[in-house]
Amino acid sequence: MVSVVSPKSKLTKPIKKPRAAWVEPTFVADIEYRDITSQGILRASSFKGLARK
Repeated sequence: MVSVVSPKSKLTKPIKKPRAAWVEPTFVADIEYRDITSQGILRASSFKGLARK
């Protein structure tokens, strides 16, 4: 099994999270939802599964 933990953040803007663990995105989540609110939140969402990237 290959480790997905990354030694550093891939974000363009630094954030202060002392206990954060950065990982490489090797999976893609399949999410189903009815709508997106004006604040960008998924409405009536459900997790369907994971797939390899």
